[in-house]
Amino acid sequence: MRKAAIYPLFGLLLSAVQPASADIGTGILGRLGAQPPWTAGIAHSVIMRGQVIDIQKGEPVVCLGSADGAKVGQIFEVYRINRQRIEGKTPSQVYGRDLIGRIRIDHIFNNHFSHAVVTAGSPAVHDVVELHL
Repeated sequence: MRKAAIYPLFGLLLSAVQPASADIGTGILGRLGAQPPWTAGIAHSVIMRGQVIDIQKGEPVVCLGSADGAKVGQIFEVYRINRQRIEGKTPSQVYGRDLIGRIRIDHIFNNHFSHAVVTAGSPAVHDVVELHL
């Protein structure tokens, strides 16, 4: 298939998936009632989200790089996912998260990874990092 034929199809697909306006309910996801609950409010408060993938000499390496818009000096909040059992429900797992600290990007390795310094708390591998407005 030639490129000229692909672009109109891509545009049609994109318009079907993306909302036509700022209202998420006007896109196909909204019409199908398929908006995941964890997406509520993300567009307005979370700029970037990644994960701690390694700890080197007590300092985290995160999967956020220049392709994600990461910049030296940005401060991210660090969250740890927790799981609690609730009696009377099966499979009875409820997930939550706790704010456990903050990190500051001090070196961007490449498009995908950065090194950070801990400014508060004790980040660990698999913790979630978020940049908020």
